Order: sequence, then C-alpha cells, then structure tokens
Amino acid sequence: SGITVPAIVQEIAQGNEKGVQPWINLQGYLLGNAVTTEKETNYKIPFAHGMGLISDELYEIPEMFYVLEISVHSTRLHQDLIQHIF
Repeated sequence: SGITVPAIVQEIAQGNEKGVQPWINLQGYLLGNAVTTEKETNYKIPFAHGMGLISDELYEIPEMFYVLEISVHSTRLHQDLIQHIF
C-alpha cells in the first residue's frame, strides 16, 4: 500500500482542489504499511533486535541475514524459516 496509496491520494487531493464531486475528506486517514521497496525486508531483523523483540544471541546468527536477503525470491524452506521467526 505504500506504493499505490500515495499516488491515489494525490489524485484525490488534486480532484478536491479542482472541485471534482464528490469531495473526499482526506483528513484523518493514515497509511499503516508504507512499504516502498522489496529491499526493506532485509531490515526486519535489525529492527526487531533494536526494539528488543529478539535476543542478542538470535540477532548474532549470521544465517538470519542471509535468509532475509534472499527471502523475497526464496524457496519455500526459507519462507518457512522467516515465518517462524516473525
């Protein structure tokens, strides 16, 4: 939604400015998943560690970073591992 929603909201805002009806009130809407690129997947482990969601021991397992680097186009085994972690 972080890719398509901003473009849609921009179109709605421009329509509102031009007086297109019905006018849509955008005030109060919040985007909850501001994903912009598949590479963001690689930051799940550092984020989880920084927020105290995973231990230092788990964070220090180098294979976890490798798995996340290939997770976007990975095998079912890697996807299962990522699902288990998160």
